[in-house]
Amino acid sequence: MSNLATMLTEYDTVLFDLDGTLFSQIDYDYRVFTSFFKDHTIAMMLANFKASLGYAHPNVFDLFAVQHSEIDFSVQELLSFYRTYLPDLSDLKTLSPLLSQLCEKRKILISNGGEIKQWHKIRSLNLESFFETIIILDPHRNDLLKPSPQSFLTLEPFPAKAVMVGDQESTDGVFASNCHIPFIFFQFPSDITSKE
Repeated sequence: MSNLATMLTEYDTVLFDLDGTLFSQIDYDYRVFTSFFKDHTIAMMLANFKASLGYAHPNVFDLFAVQHSEIDFSVQELLSFYRTYLPDLSDLKTLSPLLSQLCEKRKILISNGGEIKQWHKIRSLNLESFFETIIILDPHRNDLLKPSPQSFLTLEPFPAKAVMVGDQESTDGVFASNCHIPFIFFQFPSDITSKE
């Protein structure tokens, strides 16, 4: 993470993605899937499977069900659970030590996702106080999601020297390109996969 801090020194405004950037998406998914399946092995299999396809893959649960037909579960029930379940995140590691170091910089959080769930993550992880501006782009409200530059273009005051930090080239990277700002790829490391 010290490398990331060094890369950010030349910018006065840093835009961050939430999921997978400020915390490990695999670790988060593992918690949700463990609560659903009540089985750590299945939860880890699905968290890794989801990560291998890319987090925004639209049919991840359907594909998992086809490949693992020996596991008895309803794809619809899992999808509903995943969208609505609000797990305890109090001990999940975050990028907050780095955010503390960036006290001189303007920090903006821009995240695609359901508003209730994203705010639960932000508040449960104690991230809210680090950001001057938090923008949740909710597909249920028909917001213009990343990679649309609309949320960036409406920032006031408009950032002079900004950079986007995210874990998805297809959304965060393209968003940065559409905003004509640099992109730094950063994926928060998983505690779970490092223990396997």
